[in-house]
Amino acid sequence: MPDGDFQFIALDVETACGDSASICQIGIACVGHDDTIHMWSVYVDPQMAFAPFNTQLHGIGADTVRGAPTFAQIWPAMVPLLSRHPMVQHSRFDEKAINAACRAHQLPRPRLT
Repeated sequence: MPDGDFQFIALDVETACGDSASICQIGIACVGHDDTIHMWSVYVDPQMAFAPFNTQLHGIGADTVRGAPTFAQIWPAMVPLLSRHPMVQHSRFDEKAINAACRAHQLPRPRLT
């Protein structure tokens, strides 16, 4: 996971099914003050069944995430980085998914802008 001082972090998630909490991948792009971009992504075991539509959309399925950490395992490691930088997302979909996953796992979330 990138570390350092960034202008902002762009966040993107993919979900396994229609349940917003079913995050199966988290990707971040950290934009440095010199405009360099540090990218990082992780597959996440959503602990839910994959919908064929979602798998067709993003190409991630149960086999892809087998052995991957769960959201509850990976999120606490991400919070320190995400909490100290402005965060942006492509749409409210990402914020809704993060909020739902945090609620489902009783975990804190950073403010998304």
